[in-house]
Amino acid sequence: MPIPEREKGEPKDKFLSDCIAELVTSGHENDQAAAICYQQMDIQLMNSKEYRRDLTMSVTKKLKQLYK
Repeated sequence: MPIPEREKGEPKDKFLSDCIAELVTSGHENDQAAAICYQQMDIQLMNSKEYRRDLTMSVTKKLKQLYK
């Protein structure tokens, strides 16, 4: 069974509850389903261009402050 993906703009709480419920229904234990869904959310966040851009901008800004 494929791991559910979070839709753009979908609230974290909704994604997690839907994802966990779907995986539990397919036979996973609650804690295993939760781990899979949290990991999936993290992977999608790291693949987000906006997240990487914001992270890079924030690091660049902090480095500039350190090296004034």
